[in-house]
Amino acid sequence: MDIVSSRIFSQIAVTMVNGLAVIGGIIILNGLISRRYGLEALGEYLLMRRVAFALIPVSLYGVGIAIPRYLGLHRDRPELRLPILRHGLSILGRFGIPTLAVLILGLYLLPLSSDSQAVISRAALPIGLLGAGVSVHYLAYNYFRGLRLMAVANALQLANIGLLPLAIVLLLPRIPMMSIVAIHGLAVLLIALVTLAKPLTRAIRMNPHSTDHSLRREFSSYAFRRLGAGWGMLALLVLGPILVAYFATWEEVAFFSVGMQVNRLFFVVFGPVGIVLLPALSYFALKGPPESVKRGIRTLYMGGIVIGLYATCHLWFFAEPLLTTWLGATTLTGVRIFRLFSLSLTGYLLFELSRNPIDAFAEAGYNSRNILASLACIVAVAGILIGLLHYPVWQAVTLGYVVGFWVLGLMSVVTCVRLYGITWFKPRFFIETAGLNALILTLLWTVTHYWVVDPSLKLIAVLELLSGLSYILVLIWLKQEWLTMLRAKGSIATGTER
Repeated sequence: MDIVSSRIFSQIAVTMVNGLAVIGGIIILNGLISRRYGLEALGEYLLMRRVAFALIPVSLYGVGIAIPRYLGLHRDRPELRLPILRHGLSILGRFGIPTLAVLILGLYLLPLSSDSQAVISRAALPIGLLGAGVSVHYLAYNYFRGLRLMAVANALQLANIGLLPLAIVLLLPRIPMMSIVAIHGLAVLLIALVTLAKPLTRAIRMNPHSTDHSLRREFSSYAFRRLGAGWGMLALLVLGPILVAYFATWEEVAFFSVGMQVNRLFFVVFGPVGIVLLPALSYFALKGPPESVKRGIRTLYMGGIVIGLYATCHLWFFAEPLLTTWLGATTLTGVRIFRLFSLSLTGYLLFELSRNPIDAFAEAGYNSRNILASLACIVAVAGILIGLLHYPVWQAVTLGYVVGFWVLGLMSVVTCVRLYGITWFKPRFFIETAGLNALILTLLWTVTHYWVVDPSLKLIAVLELLSGLSYILVLIWLKQEWLTMLRAKGSIATGTER
């Protein structure tokens, strides 16, 4: 039995396109701020945005994952939809909102011993507004995702995350970065509340004694077990930028934040599969995952590795012209940071591909364990490089993240493989993929070092188009398993195993 009907397959495709549009808005926004205000202002904005978004998993208290999981788990019982939403609101009211308030107060009371701490302290209220607004946004997004109303969820994501900040910068070109963050937060909060108004009102008006107490206990237990992941993601997202801002320049903060964003840019290619399928995976995991689920997750991993390695090679090779075109200017340190982060792309992509299937299958907080282990690796590597080997802070922290993201990705894959009983990939797959990337990179190096020493942007685009088409054609000729997902109709993975 296959879990991917043509309807869900179309939802996945639309979610991918929507994700590309959101990422396009973020790319344009970064370039616009850099050109209008300078790299230092971009560094300040990205730090504030990073801290605000890091507050989301903590303030949601695991509800963002629990709601779509339990809506999917009980999709045959529509009468439980409002009780599930009410349980989520109850946790947010009792724990999430007070935690967010304490964190905002902590940001405001930060000692002003560095420029980064001064910016965060002065911007505590705008950061809190954006954190609160986007938290409510993701509550609404995950509710509609759990109901498999992906058209509503995608429209909400595109408007609030992709278009709103861009519109604010375009319509109000002279306002400071803190005002951009505050206005974005208020607008997101308003749109999310209006979108969720009807089910929210009905859930609040419900008689609390009419709900299933065993469901409430199970829901709460599942959500609280995700707290470790929430706090771990908070540290993972803000530790690096704050350390770099404390010891380095705002320009280096900008390049560090841009490097971290690049990992998310490529997650959009396969991430929507997990986003759309989490409710369905929860439903099937309860009965024991069918073979189509195992094949599908395995296929996603293979596709992620193929695309991740290709992207790593080309981001490394063309880092300088890409950054100059995107941000309007770059530095040698910025290029180095960008290249180092490109090495972690595949590891982070494997984590994002694993997290939804893991949360769908298991009540235990495996993602929490993996994220905290990754965070420990980042701290250990950065500490050794700074304390013992005297590396520059930006380099040590970046290398720490590269190692940490790979540890996180590999641990997540191992966890998912064990939970679902997925067959490991054959060595031939890795040999083919690595060999093909090495061949294409060698050809690019030959062209740009012997024939065209300083290629223009148009020539780089042509080279990328040719190399990308060659890559795809050779993969098709090799008949790699992951490509069957694109050719199959009504199935997430069929075809020859390689």
